[in-house]
Amino acid sequence: MISLMSDPVHLMKKAAQNLYSSGNSDYHTKRIEKGGEFLRWDMFKYAWDQDNSPAKALGTVIAYNVTRDHIKRSGFTRLKTKYSVQMFSRKMQLCVNTYHEEETNQLQRYMFHMDRYIDIMNSGRWRKEWTGDKAYLCAPIRSMDDRRIKELVETMAWFDDWNDENQQRAAESNEQRRERFITDELYYDIRLAIRGFVAHCGQQLDGSKGEHAKVIPRLYNQDCVEGHFSLLRAAGGAETHMNAVSLPAHQASALQTTNHGGIAAGSSGQATGNVSANHSVVVDTFICIKTRRVVKKEREQRQKDGRELARGAGIDVPS
Repeated sequence: MISLMSDPVHLMKKAAQNLYSSGNSDYHTKRIEKGGEFLRWDMFKYAWDQDNSPAKALGTVIAYNVTRDHIKRSGFTRLKTKYSVQMFSRKMQLCVNTYHEEETNQLQRYMFHMDRYIDIMNSGRWRKEWTGDKAYLCAPIRSMDDRRIKELVETMAWFDDWNDENQQRAAESNEQRRERFITDELYYDIRLAIRGFVAHCGQQLDGSKGEHAKVIPRLYNQDCVEGHFSLLRAAGGAETHMNAVSLPAHQASALQTTNHGGIAAGSSGQATGNVSANHSVVVDTFICIKTRRVVKKEREQRQKDGRELARGAGIDVPS
């Protein structure tokens, strides 16, 4: 069974960018609304400005991990997943709730669902330091009765209700309805990510694999693909956009760099130089592919040389 799902990390960047595009200015492309409340990026900015005002210089800052770079999203900071994830964190939810006089219930619900989603998809392993109400995120998912499955379904239902509410705006045109809702791409990705993951859990935990079957959510992402591309970009020099023609050359360059010690990684999973341990698997894969290609090419060359030698001796051999 093949389960299709969106990458959780990229989903968070899309969710943040949708809010960044929502506002009252002419350059904003959206006026996102739910339940009569508008969801705008300047709500984040106002709350952050109040939290970091000079009057609070010696006081307690609530969202201390959110900086000005989080608020003023540049072309670079938009690419940093950490910035998008931290904008939905509990600290930022508390910050919005503390400083806003206008209603922000729907914005906080949006932040809550996205924050809970990424927490769930980062759970299952290496989270033993989590305690309290997040302690349940430490263990793998072992049954469909797991709390995380129910929470994912609740999140999808919340977005489905929002979509139904938006579609029932009879007095508005399709363009106005699209303006007041998240993008179709984000809504589709949320449904695909949650439905795909829940369906995969149902297939893995149906009882056919025994009592030891488990699902570790944090392993379901495309980090290995991102590591693959980062390695190729590091070996690609000035070329930032690879294509089918240049990709083999970048792979060969990555291998040459590895062989000369610029990137040291092996089957043991340890890595040094300018690549992390997560990339060692990618490097090993490249080496295996390259080795198979070299062996095949050498074998074909030996066969060709043998046929030519036989023909020189007057032996008729097929080409």
